[in-house]
Amino acid sequence: MTPAPARSARGFEEEALPHLDAVHRFALRLSRSPDLAEDLVQDTFLRAYTSWDQYATGTAAKSWLFTICRNVFLRKRERTRRHDEIVEANVRHAGPGSSPVNPVWSSVMGVDPEGEFFDSLVDDRIVQAIEELP
Repeated sequence: MTPAPARSARGFEEEALPHLDAVHRFALRLSRSPDLAEDLVQDTFLRAYTSWDQYATGTAAKSWLFTICRNVFLRKRERTRRHDEIVEANVRHAGPGSSPVNPVWSSVMGVDPEGEFFDSLVDDRIVQAIEELP
C-alpha cells in the first residue's frame, strides 16, 4: 500500500485522528475483544490513510472511518469462517480420528530427528558404560 501524499497527511491528522477513540469503542463493540479491537483500529486507520485521497475533505470523517472499520471486521470474520470450513473439510476428508492439523505438517508429526541422530551415535555398549558409572 502506498502512503497518502504528504499534502494530505496534515488533513488526515486534523480530520481522522480525532476520531481514534470513537473508532476504538466501535471496534470493541464489534469484536468484543480488546486485542481484536486494537487490530481493527490499526487496520482501519491504515486503510483510511492509504485511501485518504478518496475522502472528500470536510465531510463526515467519523462515519467514513466507521464504515471502513465495519468492512474490515466483516472481511476478517468471513476469512476466519472460510478457514474453519477448510480445516473441517480436510478433517472429514481424512476420516475419523483425524487431527485438524495442516496436511502439510501431518507427514512429519511424530518424527524425532534429534532422537534418531542420538540413537545412530550411541550404541548399547556406550549406554551400558554410562549406567555403570558411579
